[in-house]
Parts: sequence; C-alpha cells; structure tokens
Amino acid sequence: MLKLILCIGAKVLNIIKYHKYFWIFFCSLDSFSYLCRKRE
Repeated sequence: MLKLILCIGAKVLNIIKYHKYFWIFFCSLDSFSYLCRKRE
C-alpha cells in the first residue's frame, strides 16, 4: 500500500516538476516566492 502511494506520488511530482503553469501559480504565492528565486 505504501509502495503504491509512493509510486503515485512520484508520478504526480514528476508531472508538477515539468508543469509550467503549476510553477506560475506556485510563484504567485508570496510564501513560496523564495523557492522560485532559488530555482532560477
């Protein structure tokens, strides 16, 4: 069960990692803006 959750989680993270619109939304949240600056 845990293995299945980790597998799904990894796939979701992989999609998010390459999802430009997710990062645009993520960067629009002030509390996370420092993560975006770190990414550049």
